[in-house]
Amino acid sequence: MELCAQMVSEIPESVLKDENSTFLDPAAGSGNFLLALQTELSKYHELSHINDHMLYAVELMVDNHAEMCKRVGVPVNHPHFLCADALEYDYSFGEPVGLEGYGLGKIDNGQKYTPIINKDLSEAQLPLDS
Repeated sequence: MELCAQMVSEIPESVLKDENSTFLDPAAGSGNFLLALQTELSKYHELSHINDHMLYAVELMVDNHAEMCKRVGVPVNHPHFLCADALEYDYSFGEPVGLEGYGLGKIDNGQKYTPIINKDLSEAQLPLDS
């Protein structure tokens, strides 16, 4: 929890105060980071607004998901706190994404990306055919 609180303290206050800010934890575990973030956000927003409009989470393991939901105070069927595989989930959280027409929808067959390292420049570069 101490590390999570330290990470949250690095988020600019203007972002925390903005009621339109959103935060996603794609590997939420039992909710340590979400709880630290929720605690900090509660200085500026109502808890219901935080849970219903600002925080999003995906957790694979059913027991961790249940514990996370209990800790942040939402039911296990809350649409923003999902028990799902973060590598397969489409991140729509039940809402239209709005990117479907641009070819940026769900990845059908996840392929491992291997960067090409330019050793002369010591930086990763995308392959030309990707």
